[in-house]
Amino acid sequence: MTDSPGPPIPDAPGPDGERPADDATSPDRPAPASQPSATPPSLDKPPAPDEPSTPEQPGPRAQAPAPGWAPVQPPAAGWGTPQQGSGPDPRWGAPQQQPLWGAPPGWNGPYVQAAKPGVIPLRPLSVGEILDGAFAAMRAHWKVMIGIAVVVALLTQCLEVPVTWLLNREFSPSDLSDEPTGEEAWRYLRDTAALVIVPIVVATLGQIAATAMLTVVVSRAVIAKAMSAAQAWTAVRPLLPRLLGVTFATWLIPVGTLLVATLPGLLLLALGADGLGALLLLPGMIGGIVAAVYLYVCLSLAGPTLMLEKQSVRKSLERSRKLVTGSWWRVCGILLLIALIMTIVGGIIQTPFLLASDGISAITASKPSDVPDPSFVDLLITGVGSVIAAALLYPFAAGATALLYIDQRIRREALDLDLARAAGVLDEEPGGDAVSGPASA
Repeated sequence: MTDSPGPPIPDAPGPDGERPADDATSPDRPAPASQPSATPPSLDKPPAPDEPSTPEQPGPRAQAPAPGWAPVQPPAAGWGTPQQGSGPDPRWGAPQQQPLWGAPPGWNGPYVQAAKPGVIPLRPLSVGEILDGAFAAMRAHWKVMIGIAVVVALLTQCLEVPVTWLLNREFSPSDLSDEPTGEEAWRYLRDTAALVIVPIVVATLGQIAATAMLTVVVSRAVIAKAMSAAQAWTAVRPLLPRLLGVTFATWLIPVGTLLVATLPGLLLLALGADGLGALLLLPGMIGGIVAAVYLYVCLSLAGPTLMLEKQSVRKSLERSRKLVTGSWWRVCGILLLIALIMTIVGGIIQTPFLLASDGISAITASKPSDVPDPSFVDLLITGVGSVIAAALLYPFAAGATALLYIDQRIRREALDLDLARAAGVLDEEPGGDAVSGPASA
């Protein structure tokens, strides 16, 4: 089905090949001859004078309809329908087959409303319906989804806070002099990388586990089925190694492409060919960034594919690319919108905790030696803010990404029919045929 409405349906021809007129006294066909009345006029009263007829509509006075019949009304502008009780009108022809997923944009005619057994209607989704479906899943299953996110975030912070505190004790930015030597600069970069990479790795592992379980919960919420945290963990536990490989490949392939594109320019700069190196580095960096973004969007649905189809790592990456192909800009825009919402909401939640832990001083420091050493209490405060943010952001991100995957499969593979069968939905089509619904998500 296309986004543009179809052409209006013309009047259907009648049984004799001619199109029916809107009235029995249409000016295009002669009026029937006057017939004598079957009932004689009353002898007590003179008959009422006939109403004057106009030249455009000659003929006798209109007779009242027989009991049980209603006059056929002319169609209104647009689609219109015959009046109830008038019986079938040949002008409308056979019942039209209407789409099962509701009216597309600009459609003014009647349609069959899509079934909505769970958090989304079973039809192609708009951007707003994907985001609203993620919030609806959080509201309907908040105990399970927020509970999973809180447990995973707590475990993550229990590892991240002590490791960050120990690394800060080994090396502090305040130990640097105003003019650091090469050894001090190298040590600063090494320890700073450790302070950045360790939390990222720990948070990524936690987010992988949370996203896996939340994806399964959301997929069940689509067909109005509930799932406990224990059931979600049982379902995703055998797939976690493969999900780790998919996540690693989703980031490694775009980053590796960017490094390959900028490698010639970097090598020439290292060898002293500054002019030629700079000439190759700039276009290589631009092309590498474009290619990396393109590849990341193409592989962005590999995680839900692995969890819901139980594919291998390679097949999950291929399936994601096939599902995104042809809808790259749409998928990219939705992913950017999800990331924007998470950044704004996460910033709003964590800013008060950052202010309470004196983290603004680290952000506004003009040089590394001015960065204060965070205490264990400061790290605990920021950790609490991270747990609260993760409790809301993990379910939203996992739900929106899972619904984006389901939407792409509905558009390409008619997954809505399988989902309808799995949910036990029964919709009646205009012709009277029943469409029963869903398969597993």
